[in-house]
Formats: sequence, C-alpha cells, structure tokens
Amino acid sequence: MSNNDKILGDETRIKVILRNLIHNAVIFFDINKRTPFVKIMLRHNNNNLELSVIDNGQGISRNVLDRVFDMFFRANDNSIGSGLGLYVVKETLQKIDATVDVVSEEGKGSTFKIILPLENN
Repeated sequence: MSNNDKILGDETRIKVILRNLIHNAVIFFDINKRTPFVKIMLRHNNNNLELSVIDNGQGISRNVLDRVFDMFFRANDNSIGSGLGLYVVKETLQKIDATVDVVSEEGKGSTFKIILPLENN
C-alpha cells in the first residue's frame, strides 16, 4: 500500500463503521477476562484494504451469528442498544461497495473483517 492509495468511500462513513464496531467491542467486553482488549488491524491485499476489529469479549452465540446484521436484532438479552449498530455498519459498507464478515465464539470474542476497495491509480 502506498501513501497515494485511497479508499473508495468518504471519511464520515468510515468513522460511522469504526465507531459502531469499536463501541460494540467495548460494551460487550468480558468482565471475567484479566486483560480485555480491542485490536484494530489493517492489511493491504491486492486492490483492497482489510480492516479488522478484534476483541476477546463475550462473543456471539453460533445460533444467532447469521442475524447480527439484521435491523433491530440484539444478540444479547443484556443489550441496552436499539439493535441498529451492526445493521448500520452493513448498510454503510454496501454504499461504498465494501463488505463485512464476522467470526465469533461465545466466551472467546469476535473478529469483524471489513474489505474496503481502493481506488485504482
């Protein structure tokens, strides 16, 4: 990746995506973990930028994982949110031709991987 590479999308949308993912990672931390963490990783891959938000929080149950991006869905009974955060992430990513994938295990944490297309220079 060079300093000239640009993400296809605007700053406001990228902020919305990161804010929602980081917010969820912080809110759903695991109080039983000695060293909770949230990691953000970037990797250049061909004409894309892979952005991952990784945490060792509560994780998401396998039986609801395929619904986490649905509007108003809350995977946790203790959730105080509206169930719109991950829905907004997915909708925002679609507007900039990007994708999101989630891997999670209850009690171990979650990884949200976003593929952002880069402008061809």
